Amino acid sequence: MKNLEGRTVSTFSGLEEMGKNHFKALYKADQRVSIVDIVRLALFYPNFVNEQNNRGLYTEVSEVELKKTLSSFQKDKKPKTRWLVDRILFRLL
Repeated sequence: MKNLEGRTVSTFSGLEEMGKNHFKALYKADQRVSIVDIVRLALFYPNFVNEQNNRGLYTEVSEVELKKTLSSFQKDKKPKTRWLVDRILFRLL
C-alpha cells in the first residue's frame, strides 16, 4: 500500500501509522453538514426496531439475567473498573 506521501508501506508499523494518520485526518476534516444531508443519509438505513421491541427495552431484567450478564464479562479487561462488577456480583450472591 502507498501512504499519503506516495511511498510503499509493507510493515505492520507502517500500516499502523497509515491507519492513525487516516483517522486523524478524518477527525480534523471540516465536519459542517446540513440537516438536509443528515436526513437524506438516514433515509438509506431501514428501521431495525419496531414499537414492540421498544417496549421490550423497558421491561425489568431478572436477577438471574443480571448475574449471567455480569459473570460473562472478562476479568482481564479494564481492571480499574472491574471492581465495580465484582462488588455488584458479591451483593447479588
